[in-house]
Amino acid sequence: MRAVRSYEGLAVKRPVSLEREPGSGRIWFVENYAWEEYRSVVKRFEDVAGVKEAEVLLEIPGDGELAYGLCFHPKFAENGYVYLGTNGKGPGEKHHSRIVRYTVGREAPWRIDEASRFVVIEWESNGHNGAAAVFGKDGMLYVTSGDGSANADALVSGQDTASWLSKVMRIDVDGAEGGKGYRVPGDNPFVGVAGVLPETWAYGLRNPWRITSDEVSGQIWVGQNGQDLREYAHLLERGANYGWSEYEGSRVFQAGRLRGPAAFTAPTIEHGHEEFRSLTGGFVYRGAKFPELVGAYVYGDYGTGRVWAMRHDGENVEWHRELADTSAAIAGFGTNAAGDILLADHLGN
Repeated sequence: MRAVRSYEGLAVKRPVSLEREPGSGRIWFVENYAWEEYRSVVKRFEDVAGVKEAEVLLEIPGDGELAYGLCFHPKFAENGYVYLGTNGKGPGEKHHSRIVRYTVGREAPWRIDEASRFVVIEWESNGHNGAAAVFGKDGMLYVTSGDGSANADALVSGQDTASWLSKVMRIDVDGAEGGKGYRVPGDNPFVGVAGVLPETWAYGLRNPWRITSDEVSGQIWVGQNGQDLREYAHLLERGANYGWSEYEGSRVFQAGRLRGPAAFTAPTIEHGHEEFRSLTGGFVYRGAKFPELVGAYVYGDYGTGRVWAMRHDGENVEWHRELADTSAAIAGFGTNAAGDILLADHLGN
């Protein structure tokens, strides 16, 4: 496979994520200007040949909040709910990661109602922020958080089970309780376990970058950025401890830090820095264009531009191989209606 520029006439700058809008021929994407103006823009365009313009749906001003990605509610066609993962100033002027819900009108021109902004969940974080979200096949929202620091688990949050940091959280956004914008599902693995945040589905994550759910198999995959030597990804398991910061991937990083109610679970995918430098999580391919990839988890690397895939049956690896070597700074993945695999090239377009 080789990578070519898609949508030649479309001007895009600093894209970090893209998603197909359910039930339409439109693609949404997020532009993230972290290095210039510290602001984000959400746009969409018609997935047609020769498209030249993208419509601005939402501008997040340069007041300290950046958007990393988005996902749509399973009943988006009915309720118009879209969720953004962001990080910026919060209570006490400290940086917080959050999942924010907006409502999209159910009639043309299908615009975002900016007044509908609703913060579903937020937590203090200033580095390795996570804030990616996806709906599972079970209808629950899975939300990632990183260790909240810039380097080497400076807050020692990786194994702090009571913290909001270093987690995959599972919440029900179709209900609410205790003054929150969601409820905690009663079947979460640590509900009722002393010293563990009940929202927790898994913990011990360093810097999760992208989470995806396969609507066919129900598999949920989480990509992670490593520290010194490893890049890795997980086929998400209920109640797992992914080991940070005693482990970086499967490698011991800070001996003696592992704790909590779960034993260490090694990554499903792992690369050394001779292959990958900053892993970007992808998606499970279900298109018709590449039948050999159906059911495979496609992912890549921001630093090297390489694209790999693994097909995993839930118990065992069926195959794992490189698909392409590109020049893109891969920040996100998507597909179009034709089944093409789309890369968000953060340094290009």
